[in-house]
This record gives sequence, C-alpha cells and structure tokens, in this order.
Amino acid sequence: MIEHKILDPQKSFHYFIKLASDNIKSDKNFSGFKSFNEKLYQSDFKILHDHFECRNIIFFNAEGSALAACTHYKPKNQLLIKNYPESIGNFLFSDLITDEQLKDCGTALQKLLTGSKAVLPLNGSFNLGIYHNPNADQKTSFLTTAYNSQIDRFFKLNTDIFLKHRTSHALNLDLNVDTRQKLKNELGKIQSDQSFSTRPFKRIGFLKDFRIYNQLVNESMSEHFLFFSIQWKAMKQLILPLVLFIVPKYFRFILKDKTEIGFVMATPDYNELLTDSKSDFMNFLSCVFSRHKIKTARIIYSCLLPKYQGKKLIKTARHQVLIDLFNDGFAAVESSYIDENNQKSIGNVRSTGAKLKQDYFLYRID
Repeated sequence: MIEHKILDPQKSFHYFIKLASDNIKSDKNFSGFKSFNEKLYQSDFKILHDHFECRNIIFFNAEGSALAACTHYKPKNQLLIKNYPESIGNFLFSDLITDEQLKDCGTALQKLLTGSKAVLPLNGSFNLGIYHNPNADQKTSFLTTAYNSQIDRFFKLNTDIFLKHRTSHALNLDLNVDTRQKLKNELGKIQSDQSFSTRPFKRIGFLKDFRIYNQLVNESMSEHFLFFSIQWKAMKQLILPLVLFIVPKYFRFILKDKTEIGFVMATPDYNELLTDSKSDFMNFLSCVFSRHKIKTARIIYSCLLPKYQGKKLIKTARHQVLIDLFNDGFAAVESSYIDENNQKSIGNVRSTGAKLKQDYFLYRID
C-alpha cells in the first residue's frame, strides 16, 4: 500500500532532488550535472509559484521512503484559468516502485484531481533543465522536466484513468554531405530582403540578448497552446546557469533593420558528456573542453514575431545554424517537441529532410 502527503514546494524540494539523483544513477544517459540541475529545479519552482498555486504530492511506501513525486498547479489569475488547465507536472518515480504502487498512485491522483481538465506538461521553457533523450524504441512518454522510464509504466498501468489527449513530435535530421548541399541550395534560392539579416548571440553584454530573447518569446508565443509569459526577473534566474553552455553561432537572432524580430536557438546535446560518475567540476570541464566530441545537437527554440511570419526568415536562420553544426562535425540534430497542431513548424522542419523520432503524449482525466 502506498500513502501520500501534500506538501509546500519549498518543504518538499529535497524529495525531487533525491528522486532525480536516483534516476541519474540508474540511467547512464541522464545528465549527471547535479548542481546545475538543482539550480534549474529551484528556478522552475520559483517561476511556477509566481503564476500558480503549487502543491507537491509525495508518495511514500510503508517504511516512509519517497517512491514518487509530482506537482499540482492551479492558476492564480483568470487569464491563466481560461488558457491553462489545472494540471500535473514534474513527475518523478523511483526505480524501486512496483506495478501495484504505480496503480495506487494513479488512483490517488484521480481522487485528488476531481474536476481537473487535463494532466499536462510544464511550459516549454522548463524542459531546458534536467532533460533526457529517451531511446528511439520508446514510443510513448510523458512530457515533464525530468524524463523517467517509469512514467511509461505509470500511464500504461492506469489506462482506465488517464487518456491520451494531445501529441507532440520530436523530429531528427541526419547531417550528411547531401543534407548540407540541400540546405545550401535552398539558402541560395531564398530571395532575401536586404533589410533582414541574422546575427549570433553576444557573450559580451549577454544579459541584453537574454532580455531580447525573453521579450520575443513572450510576444511571439502568446497564442500558442498552454503558453504563459514569464517576467524578465524570473526568466533571468532560470537562464543564467545556461550562459556558459551557449555556442553563439548556434543561437542566431533574426533582425529587421537592425532590430531583433526572432531567433533560432540550438545547442550541443551535453548529455553525451555528463555522467554521474564524474564530479560536478569534472562534468563542467567536459562541457567546456570536450564539446567537440558531441555528435548530436538539439534545436531548442525558434520563434518569430507574427507580422513577419511567412517570409522564410526562420528557415533562413535555421539553415545557417544547421550548416554551422555540420561544419563543426555534428552528425544529427533533433528538434524539441512540436505540438501536433503547429503544422507550419512541423512542415518547416520536415522540409529539411527531418524524420519523426519520438512522439510525446499529454494525458487527460475523464
């Protein structure tokens, strides 16, 4: 039998760190950069607390050991209540949890969430932290800040409670000579207005570029599914730990007459280097000095102000980034998850030759 407690986020933060650490030890592909993960977790909780009434649900076995944790979010203002359903995120499960205990967790959540519209992920920004690329043969998972293979088990064992609600896609592009030539040919065909240009992220004065990034995300993504804006003070806390891992030429701003109107942001997949067997200091050194060994990159984010869409500006910037990644020795690029209704983005990514790698599902309670 499993029991649960509903706790304040600050008082239960350590349970998430403990479960995340256990996941890291049991999964060689999971990021082992513990202090970096903790900073991002703390930032996540702070940002979400500003927008939602948050309570953490911790599940314990008879001996009092935490076997699972998740966070329940209830919007604070009317705009969020309209656009963002009451939801669950931050799922983490111990590898020691049994099938019976997973079913008990599902039953308990069903009782706790009476009246909830859906079980949904966090805003996309929060997937930059403790991120894990699941294996290609795992076709179903739950979008959350920390992927864990037990999440699949949880939903498969509770199909009578949780129903698939919506799908997001991750696509993968092999970077080979033929792809590079195709990208260069397409760039040559795009009729570029001389008033439009691109530039890389600036390390000197990086706070200014991060502020521009935040403004562009809030303005261009406002109508997207489940998006909510984040104020600069909160965003700064979230993104500052990332600055040393950004490669400027892979993070390109799109400009109209020298004013930023969009961007494409890619990053090496540092999970190829990070392991729990290394200290945080050694993991940091690996990220800084062994980045050339990484063979996979991820396009984390791209956006463009609505009035400039339809001019192939994102496509231009993305092709430039992809060519740079190829020239630097990357073998493949994965897109971050794209909502099934965002057919324009899916079409743009597929036009490069990218193919479906992973489907992610949102679940609802009926």
